[in-house]
Amino acid sequence: MKLNVFAGFRRLAALLALLWAGGVIFYSLANAPAAEIYYRVDNPQRAAYRVRSSHCGASDRREYDYDRETPHGTDYDLQVCFKAHPFEHRVLIPYKIENGRLLSGEPWSSEVTTYVSARTADIALTPADEKDIDAQRSPLGWAIARDILRWIAVGLFGIAILSIVIGWIVRGFLGIPAGQDYISK
Repeated sequence: MKLNVFAGFRRLAALLALLWAGGVIFYSLANAPAAEIYYRVDNPQRAAYRVRSSHCGASDRREYDYDRETPHGTDYDLQVCFKAHPFEHRVLIPYKIENGRLLSGEPWSSEVTTYVSARTADIALTPADEKDIDAQRSPLGWAIARDILRWIAVGLFGIAILSIVIGWIVRGFLGIPAGQDYISK
């Protein structure tokens, strides 16, 4: 029995194509973008409120809470902007009211970091916010599907071109006519 290099290479190319498609699907689904929602906190007495964009000033403190999920199963990322205020020629983040005084600190001080983490963890979505996030699920799904199909097509095209070029080179060196696996006797 003769070894058919070309049949083996075609099987290898098919296996590579399957591995490529599976890898693209796995990677795309594992790294799927989540919906985003933005909140802002102006001071410790005021409740966090939703804003439409992630605009946070250079002196403000931005906090992220990734991998949250709505009751309907939609993944979302929460971004909270803690507004800084001018105090005695500096811009500080208010974090506590004690004896009628507003205590403030540098954006990355330990007191502010503790306050920011606790406030971010306490933010609960309103039913309207949940509905908005759940409405983003379908467009995100189609965007992921388009990306998956595009990358699979690019990979399969690359594998096909590589297979054709390698087959052409090997046939040329071995003197085998195009479209055949062996030299005709």
